[in-house]
Amino acid sequence: MMDIRVELGKAERYPCELLLLFSFELPARIEGVWERADLEWKGFLSGLMSQGDFKGELFECRLVHTQGALLAKRVLLTGLGKREEFDLEKWRGASSKAGQFIKNAGVKRFAFAVEKFNRLTVEELSESFVTGLLLGAYQFNEFKTLDRDKIKEIEGLAELEQRLDQHVRRVIDRRAEQNVLIADEILPVAVIHRHHVL
Repeated sequence: MMDIRVELGKAERYPCELLLLFSFELPARIEGVWERADLEWKGFLSGLMSQGDFKGELFECRLVHTQGALLAKRVLLTGLGKREEFDLEKWRGASSKAGQFIKNAGVKRFAFAVEKFNRLTVEELSESFVTGLLLGAYQFNEFKTLDRDKIKEIEGLAELEQRLDQHVRRVIDRRAEQNVLIADEILPVAVIHRHHVL
């Protein structure tokens, strides 16, 4: 059962077990939450990319421990590929890959900030992200009897917004209905609970 909460907060200053960040390949401009986290981390993320330790290639994942540089204990960097080739299908795929990685790493709860980019709205990005996440984290364990204590599951996601105006609230409410449909028709063992923290 995954609990999805929408909260006010800045990702780069949000205390959590893991912060999920996405990036395009260079030379795409670094911006948004990635840029703010990089500034907070004194250029560590841009250094990783310039040295080739993380390239931002499509579906590439790299887990990094922050060692106290951020309030998040760990950061998962996930690549989106070339910016000019980006679309919602690749976004869902990258979200799915991140969900699979987070589940396999044994992380129970993580945070992610939704921001408009590449001409796509917050609504489109958020809906596609949740769809990809659930598909990537899904596993069928209903009939598993051995080693049930070793099953890894993501328990919660904090979806961070910097501003919750009336438009964003309508987006969240509409998305909730669609997420329930996803859970019922695609992922029958996944139950999504939503809470507004305003």
